[in-house]
Amino acid sequence: MAYSTKALIIKKIGETRLVQLSSDGNSGAVNDDNVTEAIARADATIKSFIEPRYKTVMPFSSTPELIEGFSVILSITHLYARKQGVPDSWKEERKEVMNQLKLIAKGTMAISGIDMIAETQLKQDTVDFTASNPGRKYAYDVENDRDQMTGFQ
Repeated sequence: MAYSTKALIIKKIGETRLVQLSSDGNSGAVNDDNVTEAIARADATIKSFIEPRYKTVMPFSSTPELIEGFSVILSITHLYARKQGVPDSWKEERKEVMNQLKLIAKGTMAISGIDMIAETQLKQDTVDFTASNPGRKYAYDVENDRDQMTGFQ
């Protein structure tokens, strides 16, 4: 499932601009293949940042609004890049999205509503493990009992 849609991109930049950025000729129509490719590239970028942290809840049952917005902005910048170069205002938008994705990846920014689900899922998938073998020496014990060991020089 894509994080954004052609309709959301049109809502952000208008159909005329989308035709200009997506068409390969003078067709006067949106080239859906180029739009789909831009969305796929944007979504791959987003996924590369968020999947390590949210893999227990991905794919999302519904796309969080924040992620949807990121996808729209990155898709638009990909469309600009393929056609005429990315205007400075869109470069700034992209930079802000990338900064926020880095914060999400680090865990210093949350995706609203998803963190609780991910935390709950992670707890369900966690297994408690306790190592207990009184006869076995572990690294800490060996270090403290080094003077009692014989045969090792």
